[in-house]
Parts: sequence; C-alpha cells; structure tokens
Amino acid sequence: MLFTENRYDRSMEKMMKGVPNFYPRSSGIVVTGNFRYTAEMCDCENCGYYGGKKKGCLVVPKCVCLEERISVGIVSVKEIMTETMSEIKHGGSLRRLRRYIKESEAIPMTFINEKHRLAFDEALTRLNQYVE
Repeated sequence: MLFTENRYDRSMEKMMKGVPNFYPRSSGIVVTGNFRYTAEMCDCENCGYYGGKKKGCLVVPKCVCLEERISVGIVSVKEIMTETMSEIKHGGSLRRLRRYIKESEAIPMTFINEKHRLAFDEALTRLNQYVE
C-alpha cells in the first residue's frame, strides 16, 4: 500500500519498502553458455597482469584465467597442480604432489608391477568415458 499521491514520492516509497541490496525482478542480464574461448584469447601475453616471461604475473598470486585456459587445453598438468594445490600446508602432501608433478611432466609413471599398470589404464579409460 502506497501512501503518497506524487509519482516521484511513490517510487521513493516503493524503494524504501524494498529489501536492501536486492534488485527487483526482471532487472538482470541473461548469460548464455555459447561462448567458446580460443587458444589465442587465453595466451598469457594478452593478460593485463602479465609482466613478461621472467616476471610472470605481476599483481595476482594465481592465474585469473586458469579455468578458461584449462577449457582450451593450453595449460600443463604441472601448472594446474601448482596453481590449485598452492594452499596445501601439510608437508607429506606437498612431497607427494612434487613427486607426482615430476612423474607426470619429466619422468613417465613407474608402476609397481603389471597388475598396477593394468589397474591404472582401466581407471583412465573409465575416467575418459565420463569426460567425453
């Protein structure tokens, strides 16, 4: 119920009766998921925080475009692991993470025996079925 007759006062009264910090219905924007990033768009040289090969990111501690770079497929496993696991403080977990990064980037994974390799390959094929 509005108590004023003036059009401007009514809009002010309506605003004052509304819930603070909430926009009224039908005042937002619609975001669709049809946009696709390309490798050129996600290149670090196009980033505003990039300071060159030697300096890397200047202001931000983590890459702000990591999700987009992952979706395009131009980021390495090492970079994903170091960026996403940087908050880990447990020493044992950090040692295991460093060992995993070495295995995945420079050295092929060492299996205990043939059964271990087969189990790993089977798990990868099951995982790839869900990803595609």
